[in-house]
Amino acid sequence: MRILITGGNGFIGRRLRKLIALSHEVHIADVRLSNPREESVQSEYFLDVTDQLETRKLISDLSPDTIYHMAGKVNFRWSLQEPVKDLLLHTLGTLNVLEAARNLNPPPHVIYASSSAIFGNAKIVPTPEDCPPSPTSPYGINKWAGEYYCRTYNQLYGVPATIMRFTNVYGPTGDHGVICTFLKKFCQKQPITLFGGLQKIQFLYVDDAATALKLSAEKQVRGIFNIGGPDMVTLKELVQLISEEIGFQIPVQIRPPLQGDIAHTEFDTSKARYELGWEPKFTTRAGLKRYIKWYRRARAHTSKKGIS
Repeated sequence: MRILITGGNGFIGRRLRKLIALSHEVHIADVRLSNPREESVQSEYFLDVTDQLETRKLISDLSPDTIYHMAGKVNFRWSLQEPVKDLLLHTLGTLNVLEAARNLNPPPHVIYASSSAIFGNAKIVPTPEDCPPSPTSPYGINKWAGEYYCRTYNQLYGVPATIMRFTNVYGPTGDHGVICTFLKKFCQKQPITLFGGLQKIQFLYVDDAATALKLSAEKQVRGIFNIGGPDMVTLKELVQLISEEIGFQIPVQIRPPLQGDIAHTEFDTSKARYELGWEPKFTTRAGLKRYIKWYRRARAHTSKKGIS
């Protein structure tokens, strides 16, 4: 199978391409290029998906069987600061990929990486796929818009589309998100500020996310799938878990929750388990062990100081 991964040098994209490279022909497109390019990747292209002409040309020339559309910027705060840029990247970028796909005959299978952010403070918990969206940030709104474009292009033009919604993904090479932020604070032995601290979050280890994506292409499934980890932790509990794994504590400051923060994120993943045969393998504690081990090694390469 010839596969194109937009955002192939991103956090989940890197994990995915390593997982599928042995059995498929993998091409990646990103605004960041590898140096040197990994042997597992057939070819690598510079691509800004907000550029319609370049996106159409690349997809037309490559004619992939499957497109994993992973390009994006998972940053709630950035979307509040730069809502127009967020719209261009996540909504226009997705539309450009779909437009390019529909001009191929047959159109490739488009697998779209979406987010739990589309639900905001979900009305149903655990949240099934058909729960009404209620996003509380530009990021959530634009990921939801991307989903609608996928569904519409499937209905109007027959573009095969699968929507994979992820909860909070973390793990090795991850450089964003609440777990990474907390690890940096522990490294620097600086206080952590919790805005609320009682928010319940379902974290998802990156290997589990990549496995779900792999299965969605290989099983040729269509529709929407909620993908989340096997357990829930509050932010306070997360700090305690990290402290136990690292071996020391740092001060924690509690402040009122921020506007737009989501109080409870928990997916009902039964559809993915049944139709994909997917099962998350890593609890939050087990995933943290691996992430912290990688984090220590990464810091050792850049600094003589690290988590001891």
